Amino acid sequence: MSFSADVKSELCKLSVAKDCCITAELYGFMLYANQFSKDKIKIHLDNSAVRKRMFMLLRKALKNVYIVDDGTGNVVVEDAGVIEKIYDLFGYEYNNAGLHINRAVVEEDCCREAFIRGAFLASGYLSNPEKEYHMEFVTTHFNISSELLILLDEMEFSAKMINRRGNYVIYYKGSEMIEKMLTFMGASNSAMELMLKKVEKNLKNNINRKVNCEISNLTKTADASAQQIEAIYTLKEKNKYDELPKPLKEVAELRLANPELTLGELAQMCVPPITKPGLSGRMRKIIKLAKDA
Repeated sequence: MSFSADVKSELCKLSVAKDCCITAELYGFMLYANQFSKDKIKIHLDNSAVRKRMFMLLRKALKNVYIVDDGTGNVVVEDAGVIEKIYDLFGYEYNNAGLHINRAVVEEDCCREAFIRGAFLASGYLSNPEKEYHMEFVTTHFNISSELLILLDEMEFSAKMINRRGNYVIYYKGSEMIEKMLTFMGASNSAMELMLKKVEKNLKNNINRKVNCEISNLTKTADASAQQIEAIYTLKEKNKYDELPKPLKEVAELRLANPELTLGELAQMCVPPITKPGLSGRMRKIIKLAKDA
């Protein structure tokens, strides 16, 4: 399963004991439905665990109403009597209801948690944290998205909203805020998994940076060594090698015998040892002499 599906599976296992939280979570589901009006309520849920949870909430909230899962992934309510009960449950007037978030339903902190959980189960998405950190809530209703954005800001879960192909998307990009949101909704195991994946990702990135740096240093050493060895052989071919001063001949012989070593390592092999800048200066003189030969 995807990380997003794993999170939803964890959320679906949570128990909901308080009636107010049952109503609030169902409210999140309904407001983020594909269609929510007095004529029809329709919500499509591909995830079977999420679908079962919504039916459970419906049966608990509307005790005398039984709605069946037909197995298509669509939950459709067209019975006017049932829709009127749903409107009444959320504090809407059946014949005069503009779509908005009724703050009375999400007044308590526990109810806000349940409401956001329901909205995420109905419309949320989480990317694979191994690739990127992205969490979103999607709806076609501007008012709902705007009011949820305000509610999240009040709760110190500030997010951003964009319009994507006619849908209004509230999203998070930072891993810290996503971890915080997952914990708030009740997916603490998923939040921990995200943290661990972030640590693993950072560790891999650090290792890759160090490896790349090491490869770069080895390449520079190899290139420099090749240039120095070429200069030494040029001096030999032009019978200039034996004319080198003793200090230059010493480093030349060390380089020929140790083509893989760095300048710092060669400097320590001199008798007596010299500094890396000192050895570098001698190598520059050898290269210049070879060019002038």
